[in-house]
Amino acid sequence: MIRQRVRSYKVILLIADALGIGLSYFAAFWISVDFLGKSLGPDRYLDVFPWVLIGWLVVFRFSNLYNIQLRGSEELLALVKGVLIAVLVTLGVAFFYRPTLEDQGYFTFSRTLLVLLAFLTIPTSFIFRKMLRWGRYRLFKSTRHFNRLIIIGRNNVGFMLANELQKHDLGYELVGFVEDDSPANNLGGVNQTCTAPEGTLPDRQAGAVANPLGLTGSECWDRSPAAEISDGETRPENADRDTSANAWEQAVSQFPVVGRIDQVKQIISDRDVSDVWIALPSAPRDKLMKLVELCLKTKVSWKIVPDLYEVMLDWVRIDSLSGVPLIGIKRSNITGLNVVIKRAMDMVFSSILIVLTALPMLLAVVLVKLTSPGPVLFKQKRVGQNGRRFVFLKFRSMYHKSKRGDHKDFTREWITQKSAPARNNSGEKQVYKITNDSRITPVGKFLRKTSIDELPQIFSVLKGDMSLIGPRPPLAYEVEHYREWHKRRLEVKPGITGLWQISGRNLLSFEEMVKLDIYYIENWSVRFDLKIIFKTVFTVLFGKAY
Repeated sequence: MIRQRVRSYKVILLIADALGIGLSYFAAFWISVDFLGKSLGPDRYLDVFPWVLIGWLVVFRFSNLYNIQLRGSEELLALVKGVLIAVLVTLGVAFFYRPTLEDQGYFTFSRTLLVLLAFLTIPTSFIFRKMLRWGRYRLFKSTRHFNRLIIIGRNNVGFMLANELQKHDLGYELVGFVEDDSPANNLGGVNQTCTAPEGTLPDRQAGAVANPLGLTGSECWDRSPAAEISDGETRPENADRDTSANAWEQAVSQFPVVGRIDQVKQIISDRDVSDVWIALPSAPRDKLMKLVELCLKTKVSWKIVPDLYEVMLDWVRIDSLSGVPLIGIKRSNITGLNVVIKRAMDMVFSSILIVLTALPMLLAVVLVKLTSPGPVLFKQKRVGQNGRRFVFLKFRSMYHKSKRGDHKDFTREWITQKSAPARNNSGEKQVYKITNDSRITPVGKFLRKTSIDELPQIFSVLKGDMSLIGPRPPLAYEVEHYREWHKRRLEVKPGITGLWQISGRNLLSFEEMVKLDIYYIENWSVRFDLKIIFKTVFTVLFGKAY
């Protein structure tokens, strides 16, 4: 979310600069012709304008003009620097590139126009930046599009994040802080503490101050982020102690405490919170996982300030706000245009597969019908994308009306235990599946071994209930045992094959399967799908299926 907001903010700045350069260019041309009497061909300068605009924007990009922390005089100075570099680049290009015009000799870019363009672009771009930033803020406010945010951890890291949010219009409304039940995470230190000079803090707060930089003595106190005043300027080192206390109290008072950590669920509900940032770098991992589980359960977006020595998770994306790392969950890569591309691939490949597999499917219909009573197709309600139920199809491989009680017990053990014992009636190598199942017909064993029983699902792909590649669709009673992070499997359409099937299939535990599914969801690409399809064919022809 932060990355999206920052990107949209940079687009606003880009639009402001494009408007500023464009308006200044035509104003400079008008002044040159009408007031200074220059004879400039309008058609030629109109043809050149797009290249000038693109070139100047590229120069602005490399002049750090799209740094979201630029404000006021710093932004103005950066604009001056960027414009001067752009002028030099334009002069260089104009010197070497002089196209020949019919009956007019060489075209030379007017130096007068260029100087006017430079002087006009600086104030116009600066004004447009101010206007569009203000308009963006008013739009957020009028449409109530602010994300309502709480920060768990009333400490210096939390205060730093809050201060940065105040400086940048990223579309967040800070509801307040949630205090941790551990003093180490509330105004009392992160990783290491230092002692504040006597008399500089209110009695109830005197003593330890957060010291993530490892400073000592007066140096620690002077540079404590919590001693920063509200406009973000650090108190001068020679300020007296009364000023330090006032700065501290001012910084603390502007961020309200809305509750304690055991009230987070109620706070999210009562205050309509959409985002939670967990600023508890020194908290135990199990406490952080409980908070993350709560965020997933309440459907709020979350980010976490990590202990930098423990950032070893594979499915996270790391944003940064003023140098403070914020870990959030990676989102599905099957969004936007990728959804259209994947759906188009499904329709093309499923249409081809229906033709190629027509003979095996016809053979399966005949064998199932002749060898056991009952319907040819096995139909079952499964859970699809976002929990939507659909009819799952397979060629029937079991005797008609077989009981499912044993399977329910097994799946419960498989999902709820990291190393669920596999049931094997013959003492063969254990797998995470019931093998030598008496409910399976002789023909059914062949169909399963060759994966022919899965072929009717191609029609479900064509219909749109499934995809060729994706997580396997679970049963409703399986989903009942899912933890919150397991439910990420349901973010996309289920598939006939997937990363799990070609990576060990029934030799993998449930959590290993889920991790592979999540990896696929977060890293999807056309090339990834084609690779899985190729490996699936190889696995079916030469591998061992259970």
